[in-house]
Amino acid sequence: MERIKNILGWISDFPDPYRQSFFFFKYKLSHVIIIIAAVLFVYSFHVTKITYASDYSKGFIHSLFDNDIVYLPNYLIHEFSHTIVGNMADMLLPVPDGCYDDNGMCLARWIRIAAGNGMETLVPIILLLLLLRLKGGGMLTPPLLYWISTTIYGAAEYASDARAQNMALTGSDFLSHFKPGEANGDWYFILKPLGLLNYDIVVGRILFLLAAFCFVMAVYSAYYYFTHLEEITKRGIAGGDWNKKEEKAEINFGNIYNGPPSEEEPAAPDTENKMPRL
Repeated sequence: MERIKNILGWISDFPDPYRQSFFFFKYKLSHVIIIIAAVLFVYSFHVTKITYASDYSKGFIHSLFDNDIVYLPNYLIHEFSHTIVGNMADMLLPVPDGCYDDNGMCLARWIRIAAGNGMETLVPIILLLLLLRLKGGGMLTPPLLYWISTTIYGAAEYASDARAQNMALTGSDFLSHFKPGEANGDWYFILKPLGLLNYDIVVGRILFLLAAFCFVMAVYSAYYYFTHLEEITKRGIAGGDWNKKEEKAEINFGNIYNGPPSEEEPAAPDTENKMPRL
């Protein structure tokens, strides 16, 4: 039992040794209720690109996740990951004939396709974990949590469109463009081998909900760091445990300041048990 406890402690301490992430915040019941309500509120505004094009009523929340600022880095990581990770998979794994046909599939191709959204989300997660291993790194986690939420939101948009194919696509060569319905998207090939293609809407909604959670926790983390800035500074820039209360020194008669030392003559030294000088 003790070994299991140590393993679980190592699992939690290794990625976040200074306990700076939102997992170690001190939550009040009111805060938990507000967070849940905020997640459901943000989730209620989820839309795909096609839906948004015909209904701008959810534009503000949608624009927080899908805008030009986050689109460019996400797009570049996504497409380069298809090529780099895909080429590595082709070298390390067998590629049978017909693997890259229209309806073909093999493990190497599945990894190539999944690497797009996978690495797009994994890059900010790796940066987040690296920051949490630094004292004070938690102060920079809100923008990274926001970045993660945008990558998951983008994956949710395309996962929801796996069967409908209403969205236009761009090839990993940055040159090939496909109109809606001309080519299957990444999530068609990700979900079909797993037997989840008919559940693409469900998968998309789960991803939308996860994106909403990451977004709300990004905002809440920024609020928490701001309101606990004094505590963070006292603990060496978030170097302590959020849940550990600072122990105050007990006041007693032994440590109360009693004024300057008296000017009485010093007591005569005790020479009874000392050797005489030569």
